[in-house]
Amino acid sequence: MIRLERGGDSSGAPAEGIMSTMGYRVGDTQGIRKEYRINIMIDVLTEPLPFVESPSYMQEWGEEKTIMRYNKLKNFLSGEINSPLQRNNYRAISEWKEDLEWVLKNGMEYIR
Repeated sequence: MIRLERGGDSSGAPAEGIMSTMGYRVGDTQGIRKEYRINIMIDVLTEPLPFVESPSYMQEWGEEKTIMRYNKLKNFLSGEINSPLQRNNYRAISEWKEDLEWVLKNGMEYIR
């Protein structure tokens, strides 16, 4: 999807996205415990999201409790796991993989 209004870095990604805005953090420096990450992912799947960046960015996340929101969360986690920028962040990658596994196993329970 091409964003109509661009901001953030040259990839079109916002400087701070939905997950960061919601408090989701992984890794050695600011990472939070798995239980908190799961609670944030449940909130992302089931609740209205705060406005971040642009209307087009928000459209990518879709409405709460929809397959679109579920897929966006999966894509976010997969993108972080596979990002060349993250290749040396072993703890972060491990935590993203744990979270993706949780979403694949449990995420559909939160979809209408």
